[in-house]
Amino acid sequence: MTARILAASVAALMTAAPACALTTFAHTKYSTGFETGLDGWTDFSGGTVERIATPLAHQGGWLALARGGETSLNGPFSMMGGAQSVWTGDWAVQTAIYLNTAWAPGTGFEYSVAANGSDGAHQRDFVFNVARDADTGTVLVNASNNSTGDGVGAPANLDTQTGPASLEVTTSGWYVFEHVFRDVAGLLSVEMNLFGEGDLNTALFTETRGPDPEDQIPFAVGGNRYAWFSTVDLDVGIAFDSVTMTESLASAVPVPAALHLLAGGLGLMGLVCRRRRA
Repeated sequence: MTARILAASVAALMTAAPACALTTFAHTKYSTGFETGLDGWTDFSGGTVERIATPLAHQGGWLALARGGETSLNGPFSMMGGAQSVWTGDWAVQTAIYLNTAWAPGTGFEYSVAANGSDGAHQRDFVFNVARDADTGTVLVNASNNSTGDGVGAPANLDTQTGPASLEVTTSGWYVFEHVFRDVAGLLSVEMNLFGEGDLNTALFTETRGPDPEDQIPFAVGGNRYAWFSTVDLDVGIAFDSVTMTESLASAVPVPAALHLLAGGLGLMGLVCRRRRA
């Protein structure tokens, strides 16, 4: 085990993971436990999603199973009730995903929740990278703005990559993956948290991405875009359940038309910063 890996133990939690509870806002925009259907989850680029009836579901009697395509390994996605180009306040997405410490070494998945742009186009991905690391043989969780597997393989080198230290998952079971999108002084900041099913008041892993000067609210950043299994490199697929998006609806801040025109003019002059798309 390298110094960059944090064991999921009490000692590691005390030194590495801040105490924070699951975040929910007043208004529920989207929620599914797959009890009656796929609720907007869609096959993509050869990747598929199907409902499975089982007593092992996170809640209720059904879960969803995501599989990657044969060539791209891209998995299914959902627009969670529709993409939004207007920032209406802070919002959060929680997804229960089953992690198995017996996966084959070198396999895993990546799961992204993306922000939309105020122009209606994709703004930025916020990705959990999860794999049974080929070097260490352990299941590791990390977070980034990129799908490191890039749809062609499981994320690699999570034990040595730069950035936040990876969390070592030592017990198979349901885990809640959380994305919290916040307006911090006019810029987008995203908290990425992992909770064990037995304790939704203390994060096992947390990483904050941003703020980035390109992600200005409301001039560049809108609301939600998609939830997407950008890579599924697991023969058995990945089981997930209990997907919920809540939002504060604290404000709806449209971009004045004059500012759109100004930005367009600056773009013609080559003075607008290029949007980085992860």
